Amino acid sequence: MAPTSPKGLAERETPSSVVFSRLEWALASEFEYHLLLAKDLELLKLLDYERLSGEVIDVKRMLASLIHKLRAES
Repeated sequence: MAPTSPKGLAERETPSSVVFSRLEWALASEFEYHLLLAKDLELLKLLDYERLSGEVIDVKRMLASLIHKLRAES
């Protein structure tokens, strides 16, 4: 039986912070692809690509850690 109390409903819902964090992770992945494309099309120098790609990877790791923590708390 589905919960009908506000508390029961809240327990079934994914917290918005998790949803937004997952969206941000997906956007970072898309940006990572755009960086790779720009490098392949020689619109971005290799050193710039490596620096920016490394920063995006760091952000994605932080977001993954945040998502894991938020899911554990919910």
